[in-house]
Amino acid sequence: KHMPEKKKRKVRFDISVWVVISAVAVLAVILGMMLLMQFQQAQNQARILLIEKGTTLIHSFESGLRLLPEQMEEGFYLQKLLMETAQQPDVDYLMVTDGEGHILADSDPSMLGLSYGLDLDVKKIAQSREIFWRQTANPQGAGTFEVYRGLSPAARNAGKEGLIVYVGFNMAKIEKASREDALRTAVTALVLVLIGSLAIVSLFLVQAYRLARVSLSRVTVFSEALVKNMPIALLAV
Repeated sequence: KHMPEKKKRKVRFDISVWVVISAVAVLAVILGMMLLMQFQQAQNQARILLIEKGTTLIHSFESGLRLLPEQMEEGFYLQKLLMETAQQPDVDYLMVTDGEGHILADSDPSMLGLSYGLDLDVKKIAQSREIFWRQTANPQGAGTFEVYRGLSPAARNAGKEGLIVYVGFNMAKIEKASREDALRTAVTALVLVLIGSLAIVSLFLVQAYRLARVSLSRVTVFSEALVKNMPIALLAV
């Protein structure tokens, strides 16, 4: 008679352990998904800000290009204006190429005459007003977020036809902030999982304690009733 009862208790204990493990796993998955969505949202916001900043710099450069002084040589003015516009925080480079990818002006004068963007459809981009963006490698190790598009028709009238302007942002600070956010997110997730796990385990322990007290009360009542109503003597060793 005692063997089935002992086996039943063991099965109930095993089921409780697996229920706790399953609940903790589900909690960890839910928290992980929520924190991942939060991290991706932060990344999207950073990308949107960089695109808006790049667009603003391109508009600023175009506005300055329309004011080409008559007495100033076009190429010199283009280079001077570009270098002044590039004096912005986190701007890695700013350059202008023609529709063939030849660099006409660059914040780094040593790049003049070289080719750039040959992996892109430069002819299509040069005729487009749409903003494009991409992430490229940086020789210094950090990534570069690049915003580019063709110059507006009004700006082209001040210089050559079919020009493309590129703005590159150094992502060292953003990548560092992302790593710090990822670390904080991981620590937060771990703390929340631990707290949630303790809460779940505590609920199961409280429930088990209540069941044990109820069972003990029933056994006590049954034992007292059994002893009181027993017609013969009882000897306990």
